Amino acid sequence: MKPASFNFDLLSADDLARMFNKSTATITRWVKKNRLPTPIRPGGPNSTPFWRAVDIEDFLRAGSIHAYRRERRES
Repeated sequence: MKPASFNFDLLSADDLARMFNKSTATITRWVKKNRLPTPIRPGGPNSTPFWRAVDIEDFLRAGSIHAYRRERRES
């Protein structure tokens, strides 16, 4: 799960969109539906949200990948 082009400390919504081959709007929707963990906002309400790569990897290993696959079949 470690593509060469990603920084593995923090992942942006764009990084996740590329990883899952989805749009950033889909990533936002998944967060709202609890299909992805809540992002970290480094400061201020207008700051770019980031996810720790470890959190995403743990979340996917915990079985939430099934939600990703289910939505992928529906689209």
